[in-house]
Amino acid sequence: MLSDGTYRYDGNTLVFSGTLTNRSSQSIPEPTTATLSLLALAALAARRRRKLSV
Repeated sequence: MLSDGTYRYDGNTLVFSGTLTNRSSQSIPEPTTATLSLLALAALAARRRRKLSV
């Protein structure tokens, strides 16, 4: 997060005055997408292993 404001230390507390803006968004892949990606990588690794052993 990027901040537009100031910080001040007030005793034992850090106080922020201003606004917080989130300028980057990251998406989390769905479980199905992640599973298919892992299966594809496993298939490519198995294919490569077969080619190297022949």
